Amino acid sequence: MPLYCDTTLALGEIYVSILGFGNIIFSERPTLPLTILMHDRKLQSGHERFVQILNMDLPNRHKNCVVVTDSEDALKNAFRKYYPTILQLRCWNHGSADIKAAAKKYFFVEQQTNVADDADTQANKKEIIDHVIDTIKNLLRA
Repeated sequence: MPLYCDTTLALGEIYVSILGFGNIIFSERPTLPLTILMHDRKLQSGHERFVQILNMDLPNRHKNCVVVTDSEDALKNAFRKYYPTILQLRCWNHGSADIKAAAKKYFFVEQQTNVADDADTQANKKEIIDHVIDTIKNLLRA
């Protein structure tokens, strides 16, 4: 059974982390909320307490289960502490966004010298970034 955990951006002065599960009973497999954590800081201790409570109520949740996260270290470490054998996967949406940010930050620096300083600069930047993202996606699909 897949579990999905993500922390929203700050909603006012709080963060909201939602742990949902893919309900395999229904053919549509809707994702339903299982637990919700409201916290004022993204600290390891808050995520650990969140997963600790989950572990007390569902100690065998690691069996036949994977958890998909945004790869936030505090959350990954909390699951690793209380469910050391659970398979952890990275959310493709977050991974893709991270790849795009890295492409902008690192790859574009090398390509910058090849881009003319004119009205087409923005189009060239977009083409370079799109090319890098497509290349990485194709590598991941292989």
